Amino acid sequence: MILPQIFYPVKILSSLKRDEVERIHAEGRFREVDGGYEPTSWNGYWRNYQTRNGLLVPIEGEVESDLPEGDLAYQA
Repeated sequence: MILPQIFYPVKILSSLKRDEVERIHAEGRFREVDGGYEPTSWNGYWRNYQTRNGLLVPIEGEVESDLPEGDLAYQA
């Protein structure tokens, strides 16, 4: 199943010391559930920024879906 491109609002929280994005939060990011898709609150956490080809990018991160039974985290 291919989902159409769906845009949803995200909150971006930045570090004040180096203008690095530390966390991204979305209220309705879709995740697969039992062969279908449902919107789920989602967080991404980013760290270990390094300069690559002149751009400052996060080298490490993890993301999690906020589920009623607890956060479902996985490495990014």
